[in-house]
Amino acid sequence: MRLSSRRLAGGAIAGCAAVVAVGAGAVLASGATQAHVVKIGLEAPLTGDNGLLGQGMLHGAQLAAQRINANGGIIGPNGKPGYRIQIVPINDTASSGPNVGQADKATGIAHAKAAIAQGIKFVVGPYNSGVGVGTLPIYLQHGIFPVRLTSRNATSGLGATLQPMTYQIAPVTTKALTTWLHSKSVAVIYDATDPAGYPIAEKNAVIAGLTAKHVATTQFPINTQTGNKTTYGAAVAAAEATHPSSIFVVTYTPEAAIIAKAITSSRTSSKCLLDFSAYGIDYIAKAGLHAAAKCPVVGVPSPEVFAGAAPYVSAYRAAFHAAPGVWSPYTYDSVGLLAYMVNHYGKHAYYVAYLNKALPTVTRFSGWTNKVKIAPKTLDRSPATLVVNSPASRTSFVVNPAWAKAVGYGG
Repeated sequence: MRLSSRRLAGGAIAGCAAVVAVGAGAVLASGATQAHVVKIGLEAPLTGDNGLLGQGMLHGAQLAAQRINANGGIIGPNGKPGYRIQIVPINDTASSGPNVGQADKATGIAHAKAAIAQGIKFVVGPYNSGVGVGTLPIYLQHGIFPVRLTSRNATSGLGATLQPMTYQIAPVTTKALTTWLHSKSVAVIYDATDPAGYPIAEKNAVIAGLTAKHVATTQFPINTQTGNKTTYGAAVAAAEATHPSSIFVVTYTPEAAIIAKAITSSRTSSKCLLDFSAYGIDYIAKAGLHAAAKCPVVGVPSPEVFAGAAPYVSAYRAAFHAAPGVWSPYTYDSVGLLAYMVNHYGKHAYYVAYLNKALPTVTRFSGWTNKVKIAPKTLDRSPATLVVNSPASRTSFVVNPAWAKAVGYGG
């Protein structure tokens, strides 16, 4: 028995909200038993500074599980149909220590091992690259295939991803700073807290791109660990003192929101752009509409913008009584892609080596984020979905029209 690719990949989600209601925990369809369940972990910062972002990730995965379960489930590890997906939350937020409230590698590793002991067969996530360099190899060592949301290049090849990577993000950012903002000089404020994290890797890649275009750059590191959090006014003042054409900020929210507010409340004539790491609905909420509008952010199309998104958005709102998170479509499609592979390749798709070879051959999977194509070797999505976003409201983004016109983006 195989469910059709259309039912698993496209917009056939009618009735998914009628399946059992979901909360923060596992999701099972009515009547499912533990003996006929496939557990998929969802690793994310589910609490703390990025808890809103992480909950959106979790809910996207849960919504996908609801729909798939309502349509007959998936083929199990034994090759038999009718198995239900259970989403297992894996919170990688530190509850104590210097990184309290933030995604943390040690916490992620401990909770990943606990989820492995629970018998997860796949994992979606993590989101933070600094965590992923620790947890992704552990999943793979235990034969668990990850569909990651990390962006640092060092995580390429450690499972697959549907979201953009640093080598894809940096050129778009460089083009936005030059072709759109016409920057002759750029001051870069960046999170230097984690040497293995995404912000330093992205900062280096963007500076290399700007240097190649003969744009002068200056760098201003910040430390976001607990005990060091401030208004970051000193870094903003130092950056503004160089009188740059633009200020580029590479850090996660809430720090990115704090810095955006500081920039827009000053008298600087410098333009402002925030990196992909800041992208999230919580950025708008914490920066405020004025600052978020003055400091647009590199990201992906918002959940409502994708072609054919309306049924997905409606189903999400019905299930969770909230707007989708910015990464909800990506975790939704990550679970959908895993189900697609299992229902097309049966028990073989439970093996890492098989998926490594089979995923780049898939051409017919399409979901909330539209058509997906996975590149060989890296297992990264190609082409990536990247835009520059401005707030449409306190809970949604729109593709910045001036950026789109400047770079010829057609949607």
